Amino acid sequence: MAKSRWGSVALALAFTGLPVIAQAESHAGVQPEIAVLDTTTVAEEAIAPASPIGRVARASFTTEVVAREPQDSIESLGNEETSIIFFTELHGAQGQTVYHIWDREGTEMARVAFDVGGSRWRVYSTKNLEPSWLGQWTVRVEDADGRELHRAGFSYVPTADAIAAEKTSAAAQLLSPDSEQQVTPTQQPPADAP
Repeated sequence: MAKSRWGSVALALAFTGLPVIAQAESHAGVQPEIAVLDTTTVAEEAIAPASPIGRVARASFTTEVVAREPQDSIESLGNEETSIIFFTELHGAQGQTVYHIWDREGTEMARVAFDVGGSRWRVYSTKNLEPSWLGQWTVRVEDADGRELHRAGFSYVPTADAIAAEKTSAAAQLLSPDSEQQVTPTQQPPADAP
């Protein structure tokens, strides 16, 4: 009984930040020693948060998944396309439930649940789109407690706007100083050349 009371007292003192002095048990006639318990460790163990759900290692919007891998990466989608896929690779979330929550302009449009079966788990959900549902779309990846693990978005635009956005994006990549590609200007012959 004294041991259980001492444990309660030691735990309570650990939260005060005061050092806890405990008397070590006597064994075979050896004089008991006074020991100072590490209150930091006791306090941290007592209030340690639940382990995190895991993390999103990769996520992207795509138009196709083959062998559990996305085949392209979409930032803008023209409204001639009527579906899009959100791919997610999760690490360290085994045994948990994870959700893809599809929002259009801040309004929830769909919620898809996944039971994660391994330490590295790839999942994807498909959203069918009406051509009139233009605007900014977002998918949030959340755990069962509603903690947001990841967020990504794409623009659903009229087809002509999607083509222009792709051309602008490609041109920006070519002109970017970080681009690995080099653009070599072509020489035009003078207009009066034979």
